[in-house]
Amino acid sequence: MKNVYEVKEIQRLYQEKGSIKEVVRVTSISRNTVRKYLRRIEKAKSGKIEEVVKRKPTVFKRRTITEESVNRIISLLEENKIKPANLQFTAKKIWHIVTEKGHLISYSSVKRIVRKWKEENGLRKVFIAQQPDGKRAEFDWGYVELIINREKKKYPAAYMVLNKSLYRYSKVFERESSLEVIQAHIDFFNRMSTSTVK
Repeated sequence: MKNVYEVKEIQRLYQEKGSIKEVVRVTSISRNTVRKYLRRIEKAKSGKIEEVVKRKPTVFKRRTITEESVNRIISLLEENKIKPANLQFTAKKIWHIVTEKGHLISYSSVKRIVRKWKEENGLRKVFIAQQPDGKRAEFDWGYVELIINREKKKYPAAYMVLNKSLYRYSKVFERESSLEVIQAHIDFFNRMSTSTVK
């Protein structure tokens, strides 16, 4: 079953291209599936159905720190010792790896374990002093938990920070890809062009 984002893409592309064939070409989704969801979109508009994509009820699981999850984090940190600096696992990457393997642990807990391990192993962060000015901004991804249509879900959020004023800008997306990175920058620049913040 397609997710909500893909169905919205089908709808957007069909409105732009006016052709199911073009939607299939761009998305690589089968013609039958495209037709199916276009029909469901029309039914939803007319009130015949409530949802285009049927959502599964969300089951919330309690996050816990287990010995197994801690050992997995430490093993990834040990791997960092033999990796070049630019290829080492960050705390965020480690969190993604362990949660994808089914460990129920929060990002803040992973950061705490990583920080403690670095302190115990004599590893400290090195900061390079930079001259702040209005011409520099930093970009990063984060996550926010939102409840939409009674469904609690984590969404990726793009963050931009100006080095001089520390002005912060963020935008929530449904997925995290290069397209969203580009869109976040475009929206940020548009905001800056109409703002007095420097």
